[in-house]
Amino acid sequence: MKEYKVILLMDMDAFFASCHEAIDPKLKEKPLVVCSPNSRAIITTSNYKARSIGIKSGMPYFKAKKLSNNLNIATPDYQLYSNFSSKIFELLIDEYTPKVEVASIDECYIDATNIWHKYGSIKKLCLDIQRKIYKEFKLTCSIGASYTRFFAKMAVSFNKPNGVKIIKGDDYKKEIWQLDIEKMFMIGPSTAVKLREINIKTIGDLACSNVKDLEKVLGVRGRNLYNCANGISSDVVLAESSQNKSISNEFTLDVESNQFEELKNYIYFLCKRVHNRLERRFLMFKNVSVLLATRNRNGEFIRSKSIVNKSMQRTLNDYSDQFNTLLNQAYNIFEEFFDNQSIYKIGIGVKDLISKKNYTYQSTLDSINQVSKNHNQELESLKKNINLFYKKDVLYFGDNMPRESFKQTKYIFNEETHLSNKQIKKSKK
Repeated sequence: MKEYKVILLMDMDAFFASCHEAIDPKLKEKPLVVCSPNSRAIITTSNYKARSIGIKSGMPYFKAKKLSNNLNIATPDYQLYSNFSSKIFELLIDEYTPKVEVASIDECYIDATNIWHKYGSIKKLCLDIQRKIYKEFKLTCSIGASYTRFFAKMAVSFNKPNGVKIIKGDDYKKEIWQLDIEKMFMIGPSTAVKLREINIKTIGDLACSNVKDLEKVLGVRGRNLYNCANGISSDVVLAESSQNKSISNEFTLDVESNQFEELKNYIYFLCKRVHNRLERRFLMFKNVSVLLATRNRNGEFIRSKSIVNKSMQRTLNDYSDQFNTLLNQAYNIFEEFFDNQSIYKIGIGVKDLISKKNYTYQSTLDSINQVSKNHNQELESLKKNINLFYKKDVLYFGDNMPRESFKQTKYIFNEETHLSNKQIKKSKK
């Protein structure tokens, strides 16, 4: 009999808004939105107080103001979000298990197969995670648990915010199959329309349909969705390894944006996330890349035309572990290729990685000459001070050495590292 894994999907609740509440608790009892401070701004996210009165992501700020006279606005602070995100993931790795796969800035998969027993039950483990995160950061999260990644992802939305949902065995048939097809993870609006055209209205309809019919409509992806709906999908959590050939992070925007400064803020927190992962593994990088993505007219995901251009990445002259180097390279790439297009997804990646312990500094001729120049200046200063102290020349080097001292240089050109007493006596004759 197959032993099933225990996979958790931890998703932070209203993450951006909650980060502002964590540093300013007064905001918790007020409707709060995160967006740029101007009337034409689009709301990035809102807290649950705001959502309860109909204010949601993607809504223009001026419309949200009409729904609440007491609406609070927080300017996006991507450094704040990135710092919270990194600390939360580090807590999970340090306190629970290294088998943590970061899915985005506010969610991750956890392989709890070998740890849940010591907590008594899967639910008690989930509650312990929630308790520690709230105690440490004053942030809440929701957790979905099941034996596949797909079911864990579906489960996490059941009891938000601050909820736990566990799907075991055949529970998915009554818990998930009844949901509208639009609720299925990996199905967007355009795919849902295609499925409804062949009378697939719920996830259960898809699970019980003919696979070949799905493949005719969706290609290979149809079989993948069919398998997921029937509990046949991946249970592998790819724990981050120090052996990475590359490291990257992507972020899908709730609302497409062509706002230059807003997109630069996204780049900042993605660079922060990538750099934190480099630091934890003591790695250095030599190549930086930027991913920009948009949608075509049918609303389907595509990469922007410039993405295929190899100039969307830059190779440094030497390895680096500096955050500012990563950030500046990413900014330069973005500024060169951003053409006011509406961006749907943005990503930052580094490759050509090397361990810091295996790194050897590649000196250039200019750097060697500079070091030599600085060294000679220091020696000159030292000689001058010593000779002034003794009020006569007692220290010599280079062209200023007394001629009788040159007879000692025969030892310098001897190939042997260590000279014997016999060799020294012979040389004195």
